[in-house]
Amino acid sequence: MHATDMLFIGGTGRSGTTILKKALSENSAFTTFPAEPRFFVDYGGHSELFQVLCFDWDPYRASSAIMTFRSFFLSTFTTNPFFRAFRIGCQKLKIAPFKYRQVEIASAQSAKLILAVDDFISNLGYTATESIWYGSPSFSRKQNFYSGAKVDKCAFQSASAKYVADVAVALNSESKASYLVDDTPYTIMLYDTLSLILPAAKFVHIVRNPLDVYCSYRKQAWMRNRGAENTLVDIYEKLIEIDSNANGSNYLVIKLEDLVVFPDDTADKLSQFLGQKLQLPAGLVRFDQSSFERHLDELTQDEIYRLTTVFKRSIIHFSY
Repeated sequence: MHATDMLFIGGTGRSGTTILKKALSENSAFTTFPAEPRFFVDYGGHSELFQVLCFDWDPYRASSAIMTFRSFFLSTFTTNPFFRAFRIGCQKLKIAPFKYRQVEIASAQSAKLILAVDDFISNLGYTATESIWYGSPSFSRKQNFYSGAKVDKCAFQSASAKYVADVAVALNSESKASYLVDDTPYTIMLYDTLSLILPAAKFVHIVRNPLDVYCSYRKQAWMRNRGAENTLVDIYEKLIEIDSNANGSNYLVIKLEDLVVFPDDTADKLSQFLGQKLQLPAGLVRFDQSSFERHLDELTQDEIYRLTTVFKRSIIHFSY
């Protein structure tokens, strides 16, 4: 099987992760998810499964963690041919009855993804059985139970590497990609754990002027004003810690502003890091549409002064 490694593109969110993923998707060396998959980092995802099976193991938690992970992974995708039209309609009505970032895929892809996740579980040494749980009112109902032992860290790493390659093939059967790209922003915050699970993975941390990130955050429905400020301070503290201790061989920082102003130089930097010759598509990031230095138009001088103080550590650390 062709070896495919993970490439995680992370940051604060609203910092250019999607833009960079789109740029890489133009190159055959990269297979990308249709949207932010999240199942590597969210609660119930891959990192949580690693923690339970390799460290905090007991048979019942292990079974529950596997069932949760499998359900989470497969719920990311749908084969409903009307899903896209349904999503657009829901967006217009401002309702969201579907899973976050759920995307439409072909039935053939779905079958391969099911096979990939079930093979992964099997390679971890777990098998699904039917059982009766006598400790609750539901004792009379048969339910699945995944049985197996505590998993050695190296065994989890090996199973995860094969799982990544299988998922890449499921998403694009014609691909011989070197990397499967996940642009969920907060993957970078689990850099230490994901590096342990997937030693061959690489991480691109894309940063943006903190004041511009703040302006974008506060206009999102999920984050407003002071909430944006306080959340970003905590996020930047974590990112500074990671950046200060990361391994230079698998971790690279680039600036969104450099994608806009110096695309060729940024492409060269990425090429050297990833071992792939890259050329960013012309017009990928237009200067007039990049919200470049948007804080100058959206904040008063007093707000700029106050927020410069609030984000002082991140502004200095990332050279803004």
